Amino acid sequence: RSLANMIRNASLSEGFIDHNLDVLRAYLALERSYPNTFRIFAKSELTGRDDLPAPAPDLYLSRKEPAQSRYNKFMLEIFTDTPLFAIKKRIAAHMEHYDEDARERRDYPTVLVVASDSRAEKRLQTYIARMLDHEGLDGEQTFYTTSMQVLISTESEEVAIWRDVLEPDAPVSLDVLP
Repeated sequence: RSLANMIRNASLSEGFIDHNLDVLRAYLALERSYPNTFRIFAKSELTGRDDLPAPAPDLYLSRKEPAQSRYNKFMLEIFTDTPLFAIKKRIAAHMEHYDEDARERRDYPTVLVVASDSRAEKRLQTYIARMLDHEGLDGEQTFYTTSMQVLISTESEEVAIWRDVLEPDAPVSLDVLP
């Protein structure tokens, strides 16, 4: 079994390895910034769930102690080295899943998007806001963005690093979302 895994690992692309390292960095940053706040699940733990878009998000966060005045569930996507066509396809999959989901809208997880840098984050905010408007979902489905550098350098839950794509000039912390 170990030999089979070693052979399979030898064929993994550098991009795949880099992406998984970014997911690990994000996981560790979230654990450090929001200690004892969230249960965090990896994509491998989420596969096959009907309540999430397919394929599953990179990470899924669920507040350990849900509150009525806060968002309690988050799907996190990391786009640090992802081609634009794949990002667009993934954003569309989130919107389609939201549109078809039978849950109460307030119970649907918020989508967190991590971009490679601030320029890419601004482009993603513009694109997602335009798509929300086009699909008639602005004001309904929520997307927040940040950059990988900002995420991994954050040390506290009180630091406002997440930007609503519809109001990007007012960053918030996951801990104080309404």
